[in-house]
Amino acid sequence: MPRPLPLTFLFLLQVLCTPLSYAASVFSPYLEINSLSYSEPISIGGLLDNWQGDLSDGEQVFSQQRIAIGVGFPEANWGTFAIGWHARYDYFLRFTPDTATLAYQSENDLPTTVGKRYNLSLAMQHNRSQGPQVHYQSPWFEFESRHKLKLGMRVNLLESEELMDGTIAGYAQLHENDQYDIALNVDYHYFEDALFARPMTDAPQGKGLSVDLFAQWRYKRLQAWLTVIDAYYHVKWDSAPFTTAAIDSNTRDTDENGFIRYNPVLSGLEGNHHYIQKLPHDIHLKAQYEINPTWSTTFDNHRVANSNFYQLGIARKTKSQLEYGLAYQVPTQAITIELTSHYFSIALTSDSLSKDEAKQIGLNMRIRY
Repeated sequence: MPRPLPLTFLFLLQVLCTPLSYAASVFSPYLEINSLSYSEPISIGGLLDNWQGDLSDGEQVFSQQRIAIGVGFPEANWGTFAIGWHARYDYFLRFTPDTATLAYQSENDLPTTVGKRYNLSLAMQHNRSQGPQVHYQSPWFEFESRHKLKLGMRVNLLESEELMDGTIAGYAQLHENDQYDIALNVDYHYFEDALFARPMTDAPQGKGLSVDLFAQWRYKRLQAWLTVIDAYYHVKWDSAPFTTAAIDSNTRDTDENGFIRYNPVLSGLEGNHHYIQKLPHDIHLKAQYEINPTWSTTFDNHRVANSNFYQLGIARKTKSQLEYGLAYQVPTQAITIELTSHYFSIALTSDSLSKDEAKQIGLNMRIRY
């Protein structure tokens, strides 16, 4: 027969556990992961593998990676308050189809079409940031008959380490004598010069903030959520490197091996200055209608990088309050699988099970205690 625990040990155990149980009732830790990558002209795997794979029509590539961890206070009459730390990675490219074609031909050593005039245009935005965040969500406001509204706002302080923001525009044309006509205008800011290999001494540092807005509305069996990420985004770079350059085929010459080389002519605007960086809004609208206590229909529209990704779905709630969701995204033919409970939610989105064929991969996860 086991010996009973000493009273002294039981007393010490109670003393140690009381603060922990109190903290659990006061604080609610959370973890959020949001990831979305999308490539129109080629699969994500092919893009990462130097444009290997099949090329299709497309004008954009973007990737958003975000993670946040923190603690929140249980909901009270005045609402919910949370503080945490977040890190994010944003990368946007928008280009003409000719730009994607020329990049694909170059990376795969394919011949350029003789006589074709390639209209080239590339706009790029990139930032990597981290910092503290503060989130407030109001209690439910009730008005008229059965209408309920909840509002929220999150402020994120940003300490940025990587900058890429600018444009390249012009044309290129190959003639039968293997000579190119090239005219390009380049105007961009960067943390490292990927085009002209400009020597860098100190990496630029940026500071700023972004503001996210939230709203949730309920009326009888219908409810809707509106999320606006980066409703306000402002990062100031105190000494951002920049280059304004012109590349023209009139500057070509021949090296000792007989190959034609092009020497870019810089316009003289190369240096460092103060720069304000802004990113596009990220807007997500979701509506859900409860058919009965078990089944619901859903509609989502995610607007990011000036493109809309809308999907229709259905959800089923079990007696244990677990909710399973399945949705179909019309423009990209992607499928979203979602599982939600009181303590966690996870949603996976993809248009293919193979990374070598998938052009969209998304993950949204939230865990709270």
